[in-house]
Amino acid sequence: MLPIKNNVLPQSNNIKNMFTAIIDLSNCLKMKCKIEQEQLKKSKIYFELEKLMLNFQENLKNGKADYKKFNNEVAQLKIKAMKEKERKELVKCQLKNCYNETLHIMKITLESFINKGDKKSKEYKLALKYKKILDANKLTAENLNKLETEMIKIKLNKM
Repeated sequence: MLPIKNNVLPQSNNIKNMFTAIIDLSNCLKMKCKIEQEQLKKSKIYFELEKLMLNFQENLKNGKADYKKFNNEVAQLKIKAMKEKERKELVKCQLKNCYNETLHIMKITLESFINKGDKKSKEYKLALKYKKILDANKLTAENLNKLETEMIKIKLNKM
């Protein structure tokens, strides 16, 4: 049996913690925000996203897939979705009924960027900014949307 490297265990614990947090949040949303999730699935944005995915899948089969263009279009739809009534209702329900699970996953995500990030990177600086916000204030829909929007923009700039 090979010895476990010292740096493998903490990272695997971080991954395990992240998966556990995702499952906890997902279960909470399924139980307590089912109606809002169903409404979101019926929204125009959801259908646009589904159509985009199907087109990308078809383009993959034909060898015409443009990954950068696809990611850009998905990002734009995600930002657009944040303004939709159905998304706002889901986030409202999420913060009302699954606040602790949401806060937990946010903290794990931010900590992972802080712990593994380059201190000069945009992700690191953004994670520090939002960690301070979460430490000082209650988690809000506005904070969630701003963080998600800023992360999307950082990812797009890396492509």
